[in-house]
Amino acid sequence: MLASLCQVIPEDVVKSLLAACRSGEFDVANKEVSNIIAEGYPVSQLMAQVIYLFWYLDVTLVIVIL
Repeated sequence: MLASLCQVIPEDVVKSLLAACRSGEFDVANKEVSNIIAEGYPVSQLMAQVIYLFWYLDVTLVIVIL
């Protein structure tokens, strides 16, 4: 309830978008973007979560490699 009031986008939605973008297939990424638009998620919140998750995943990957 609180997450929806704060307009936090579910993590699985953000991860699906990142996975679609990393797939390199336009149609897959386009489908995810269309779903996000249809749900009406705020773009500013989406970008904040994408950047955070992307940075977090990259840092975790570096730590695992080291």
